[in-house]
Amino acid sequence: MLTYKDFTVKNAAEIFEACKHSKARYWGLKENPLSREELKTLFSRMKECGKTTFMEIVSYTEEEGLEGAKIAVECGCDILMGTTYFDSIHTICKQHNLKYMPFVGKVEGRPSVLSGEISEMVAEAKSYLEKGVYGIDLLGYRYSGDPVELHRAFKECIDAPICIAGSIDSYERLNEVKEIAPWAFTIGSAFFEHKFGDSFAEQIDAVCEFMNPQTETKSTKLTRYFPHEYVEDVYSIPYWALYKKGIRGLIFDIDNTLVPHGQDCTEEMVALFEKLHKIGFSTLLLSNNSVQRLEKFNLNIGAHYIADSNKPHVEGFQRALAMLQMSKREVVVIGDQVFTDICGANDSGIPSILVKYIGHEKWEWKGFRRYLENIILLLYRCNKNYRYRLLGERIMNKKRLFCELNPTTYAISLQKEILKRHLKNLLGRERYATERSLEKLPVVVASYGGDMIKRGPGIDAQLQINKADNIRLACSRMNSLVIHPGESFSFWRYVGKTSTKNGFTEGRVIVNGKLASGVGGGLCNLANTLNRLIMDSPMTVTEIHHHSDALAPDPNGVRVPYSAGTSVNYNFIDYRFRNDTNQPVQLCAWCEGDFLHTELRTTEEFPFSYRIVEEGHHFHQEDNGKFYRKSKIYREIIDRSSGEVVKRELKWNNRSEVMFDYSLIPSDQIK
Repeated sequence: MLTYKDFTVKNAAEIFEACKHSKARYWGLKENPLSREELKTLFSRMKECGKTTFMEIVSYTEEEGLEGAKIAVECGCDILMGTTYFDSIHTICKQHNLKYMPFVGKVEGRPSVLSGEISEMVAEAKSYLEKGVYGIDLLGYRYSGDPVELHRAFKECIDAPICIAGSIDSYERLNEVKEIAPWAFTIGSAFFEHKFGDSFAEQIDAVCEFMNPQTETKSTKLTRYFPHEYVEDVYSIPYWALYKKGIRGLIFDIDNTLVPHGQDCTEEMVALFEKLHKIGFSTLLLSNNSVQRLEKFNLNIGAHYIADSNKPHVEGFQRALAMLQMSKREVVVIGDQVFTDICGANDSGIPSILVKYIGHEKWEWKGFRRYLENIILLLYRCNKNYRYRLLGERIMNKKRLFCELNPTTYAISLQKEILKRHLKNLLGRERYATERSLEKLPVVVASYGGDMIKRGPGIDAQLQINKADNIRLACSRMNSLVIHPGESFSFWRYVGKTSTKNGFTEGRVIVNGKLASGVGGGLCNLANTLNRLIMDSPMTVTEIHHHSDALAPDPNGVRVPYSAGTSVNYNFIDYRFRNDTNQPVQLCAWCEGDFLHTELRTTEEFPFSYRIVEEGHHFHQEDNGKFYRKSKIYREIIDRSSGEVVKRELKWNNRSEVMFDYSLIPSDQIK
């Protein structure tokens, strides 16, 4: 903390510049006495240098706390510490994704002093955590009672980030803090009083070294080989949960962890690392392989790397921490070998995640060590005290569906659903439209269209071109279709199977919630356009499925409700509607250049018109770290003669995962 006696020092910016390369990754200020502009400038500089930022508010009234929270929001801080807890302050923090760590107990004065019964403070902390605060700001060494007893009570009873703040001014107290091992602790005044050395930077590094010594005593126990978590593969790791826990660096092994031994980097791996870097992780490849192997593999990834690391010896892991400029608590090691990756991580005091070995399909002999690993993993699974030590069982033990296990199980599930739909169609009594007429019916009920090509960062231009070709082909198979009263429309009945044999090409699809390429990709665009058209008519939608309607930013920043989100997948995820009126309708769908046109026509004007209304549209970041578009979409039915709304129907309670770069989300739409 760049603070002395609970006030930010006036030369805080100068001190930070002198210490920005020190081992400290977390930096904080008090709200006084710097001006708001000075605070914003300094916090911005800290963020530029990759620091996690805190604002600690020493205030005890709701009005002062609210003002402090607003300052923290304006300054772009990561965490708000201090203040007496108020729901109003917590609300501001939630609205702006600001982590809140309030005081507990009776806090008064400046420098602040803590008093109160320990049991009552523990209960108070639990009540705040139940409301959703991130953690607790515990003024342990400002406590009027026994601080060690207070710290131990919180360690035993509170399962959340605890920051021990105030008056840590000796190595004796550092030893006590080290024993408790809180999430974080603060030092401010002690540095200005030179309690730990001469210069500010030297004192920071001295404390960091004392709390996280570079050498560790190796354990001879079997638990030396136990990982903190064990997962199927690198794609199964809940990275957002790691980030939320405070992890900022990921150290990966390569061979048999990311790819089979000796294999080059894949497109899927490049996409994974792009995702990790966008989340905010720094990544490093730590391998016993040669420099040439790592340079080639890393060409399109952009990670740090250390070759010839001599794992499991701790020197390589220490070099990785130094290269990432992070402490052990901010980093996770991810690898496939118990005797190198996991053992080395444990010897270095770094949390680890073991992934299942990736081998070449034709390899049968895995080596004697692999069979020993199986025995160790069996013992690991039987020892509940060592499983789920990093993220917990609730997050890590989430079971996947059969179709999510691997590409083979997905293909099996797909064929099962296609067969079920064929049987349903065969046994069903639905009457489908068969007539097509080149002569258009005279009255336009509704028309709708849009550009087929989306452009922007991360959007594959070739897949967009292919999508447009797929839509043109599909339109040609349903254009001018006449749907008589009582007849139905089925998207797949007219489009047919999306295969290369039938003329379709690779476009963008969504598989298990992830964007990918697939034959016939992009037809959801056509289905969505048809649905938007039908919403403006008296047709009865009998089957509709939704996927995310946040696949790309809104064109020119203009939000159009129901402009995306309708899902189709041959043949079991269909879009269907039925004509329940007493007059025929005609569906027209065609393309001009890269623009898709649709019309619904009939013989006479219907007595009602229709309007789509969206309410509560915004973006929200949930606890899993992902952003979602949220809104409620209604259809209003209006009497043409009176102009009155005669009916209002909720058509979609929208919660769509954002599939594009989060930096492109309009900041004024995030709540």
